[in-house]
Amino acid sequence: METKRCPYCHKLQRAEAQTCSRCGRAFLSKKPETRTRDLRHTPIPPASPHRAGHYAGLHPEDQPYQSSKIAVQRPPFVQDQGWQRPLHEPEQIILPSPDDEETLPAVSRHVVNRPQQPVPPVLPQKRASFAVRPVSFILALSCLFFLLASSIIAFALIGKNASISSAEVEASPNAIRANDIFTLSGQGFTGGHWLTFSYDFRHTVFDSNQRPLQVQVSEDGRFSTTIRVSTDWGVGRHSIYVLDSAQQSSISTFITIEPAPGSQPHLQIPVAEVSFGQAEAGVVSNKTLTLTNTGGSMVRWQVSSDQSWLTVSPDKGMFAGSTNVQININRENLAPGPYLGHITFRQNGDSATTHIVQVTMEVEATPPTPTPTASLPLAQ
Repeated sequence: METKRCPYCHKLQRAEAQTCSRCGRAFLSKKPETRTRDLRHTPIPPASPHRAGHYAGLHPEDQPYQSSKIAVQRPPFVQDQGWQRPLHEPEQIILPSPDDEETLPAVSRHVVNRPQQPVPPVLPQKRASFAVRPVSFILALSCLFFLLASSIIAFALIGKNASISSAEVEASPNAIRANDIFTLSGQGFTGGHWLTFSYDFRHTVFDSNQRPLQVQVSEDGRFSTTIRVSTDWGVGRHSIYVLDSAQQSSISTFITIEPAPGSQPHLQIPVAEVSFGQAEAGVVSNKTLTLTNTGGSMVRWQVSSDQSWLTVSPDKGMFAGSTNVQININRENLAPGPYLGHITFRQNGDSATTHIVQVTMEVEATPPTPTPTASLPLAQ
């Protein structure tokens, strides 16, 4: 079969066709050419009508005349409520037969509308069944209990930390030298808790037995302990931390380690008089006095008192920069009235010096105890 292609749409047509079966345009007429059969070449057999294969020559898909109908290839239909197939697409294309070519138009198409599948109506969504409600209720209730428990725990922790946040710590004296002893005291802690100590964030404070220093807080929330500064602390400012292990909280204070001068040791008393004021008989009072060394090396000292109600503790010692002593007075078995006493500090060694401190106090008179009077019966 001789064929030709349309110069406009390139549709394959029969050689004797005058118009294109696709675009409908007319072909230009040409004079018939006489062809001489070439016996040297084997004639090309017609294409096989079988769909599984074909002979050499035209491809089966280029032979539209094997059937009067060609199936339109479309992608598989997917049902979607938001998409519908256009109505103008043809379902089948009917081609003219060779006998009806003169009577039928060049292009004849018959459009068959594909029936649309009915779209199911959109039903209103139903509410969750009653079987799901208990699960949601239990979940909401568990979340509520969790929030309540976490609030209680947080309040308890904040309440515990509040006690140490209001605590106070004091180091006396706060300016010392190496090998000196200072007193660390505090108040506002939780009674019965054990406290540990460190300095400069990472160094542990040890006691005289080279064990970590631990002090138990008294029932009134107070504590007091002495710490000796070793030579490995170094000169400068150091932070002292008091840690409450039960609360995992700490509070800090500062001390300054001064370098020792090269001069001879010299004892100095900062005050010349100490007054304890008035108090009732039997009251015991005490005050802290700081001794300093304005020279180098170590000061050896001792103290004495001229009154039995007046004592000093400790009554002797040795220090490099400064140290504390406690002056105590006992008003027990003393008659009301003013009292005067003296304590004498003596420095031992080559540069011996003496310092006298005057101590005054007064015992108040105890008010008389009222005696009960017997009530007499009224005369009738």
